[in-house]
Amino acid sequence: MQTGEGGEERRGGGGGGGGGGGPVGCAIMTPQASFGGQYVHNGIFEMAAAYAFHIAENQPFVDGNKRTALASALVFLDWHQIETEDSGDELYNAMIGLAQKKLDKAGLAKLFQKLAKPAKE
Repeated sequence: MQTGEGGEERRGGGGGGGGGGGPVGCAIMTPQASFGGQYVHNGIFEMAAAYAFHIAENQPFVDGNKRTALASALVFLDWHQIETEDSGDELYNAMIGLAQKKLDKAGLAKLFQKLAKPAKE
């Protein structure tokens, strides 16, 4: 038995698996959620922030939750031809801010938008 970052106990290698359910499945399905035919998270930056926020918040892995959360969001943005340019530690500080509950999903979406630039072809 191992203990995750949030103090919860984990068996084996860490989480609830991939897309079907558990903490990982819930986190990766949240940005795709819709109501009345409309996405709950409007826009690419809000969806990217939802990936990062919910993976970081759900703590599905024994280690590396913030790194995985940020990587997921950045891959999502890249998939939509958006790169981020972080000349300092803004993304690192944002992930720490999420963990400490000093930054919310909307704040992270604004940061992604601020750091965005079109991807190179």
